[in-house]
Order: sequence, then C-alpha cells, then structure tokens
Amino acid sequence: MPIQLKYTTRMFVTATMVIGLFVMVAGQPGCSPRAAESEPMVHGPLDFDPTDEYELSRWWSNGRQLLRLDESGSYTIYPATNRYHALQERGRWHQPSYAYLVFQPYRRGTTDSRRISLDKINGQIAIILPGREPMFGIEQPPKVLEDRLIGAWSGPDGELSLTADQRYVFTPADEDGEPPLVRLSRHRGSWAIQGEVLVLQPDSPRLSSVAFRIDESDDDDTVLRSDDEELHSLHSKR
Repeated sequence: MPIQLKYTTRMFVTATMVIGLFVMVAGQPGCSPRAAESEPMVHGPLDFDPTDEYELSRWWSNGRQLLRLDESGSYTIYPATNRYHALQERGRWHQPSYAYLVFQPYRRGTTDSRRISLDKINGQIAIILPGREPMFGIEQPPKVLEDRLIGAWSGPDGELSLTADQRYVFTPADEDGEPPLVRLSRHRGSWAIQGEVLVLQPDSPRLSSVAFRIDESDDDDTVLRSDDEELHSLHSKR
C-alpha cells in the first residue's frame, strides 16, 4: 500500500475514535458543555464568619417572645416577654454546626428534634425559631411587676419572703395569738400574680390560698394589702 494511503487511513481511524469518544462523554448526565455553562459556580461570603466568637447561653428576645439558652444544655421558650407566666416549651439544646442549633423538647415517648437556624442580621447573631421573628441576645429579660415583688416583706403578723422561682416562705411574728395568715407555725408554697393581685398558694392542703392587693404609690412604696394584713417591702423607700 502506498505510503500516502496508509497515512490517510490512519488519520481517518484516529479522527473516528476521537469523535466517538467525545460523543460518549457528552452523552453522560451532567457532562454537556452547554449544561455546564448554564450552572455557573457562585462565589460569595457566608452570612457570618464561622470563626467568630459569640455567646449562645443567654436570654434571647424578638420583643414578643423570650428564649433562654442555659449553659447546662437546657432551653425554655416563653410565649410572651413575662418569664413568670406559663412557659411554652422546655427541652435540651446543642450546637452541632456553626449554622444551626438542635432543640429536643422534653416530651414523653418522643425523641423528636428540630434544627434552629443561626443567622447574622445587621451585624448581630440571630436565632430563627420557626414561625417567629428573629431573636437577638439581650442582657436581661424585661423587668415586670413580679421582679419588683421579689424580696422580703414585713407586717405586724410576720414576714413574707418571695423568691425568683415563685416560691414563698411565711414566718409568723413572735407574738401571742394566731395571725390571720398562719394556720401552722411556719409555712411555704408558691406565688403568682393574677391581674393586680398577689396570690399565695400554700403547699399544705390544710391551708387556703391568700390574696393580697398590690398597691403602688407614687413614692415607690409598694404595699401588699389583704382584709386582715398589710405588708411593706423591707427594701422600699419608707
């Protein structure tokens, strides 16, 4: 065979193999040159730098609801900004990623958990609870009437101590006779505010609940009044 013919035949075979290989590769899913051009890579900054240091174990609020993340790994969601009212949800939390938290509610017979997104809005870290506006970190929860009542109160018949966990202890005065509040020498229970009334609910079923009207004067001298008792704060300006 002439040299020119051999060379032409070899070039034809080589070209055919190259074309066939191109057709096979181009036919694979996702390998179309046009498809590759239609899906450009996007380069952009993250919502926030994952190396940034920020504190999660604190109070969070959006002005309508409250969230408490505790260092112990527990969380509490409040449906309003008064943390002394009934809570909405309580459970455990952890942070497996810089971009989200995991909440696992305390519910019997379930291990359901859900992701809670983290974001950065106007330079502040935000927690995004589903169906709620973003929550931002706050130093302290909003001050409410309950905060002003916490402490020791005193009257002719004894002393009442209200604590932040909504527990109370009543200690009778060292006097003869039985004060109206007391059926035992000393008792304790839970307290709550209903409207403008402080309600004491003793732990003992033998004692009835006691209600005090909350009277706040212009000089910040708050007084707790019942039909038979008047208590003044030991920290009030009197």
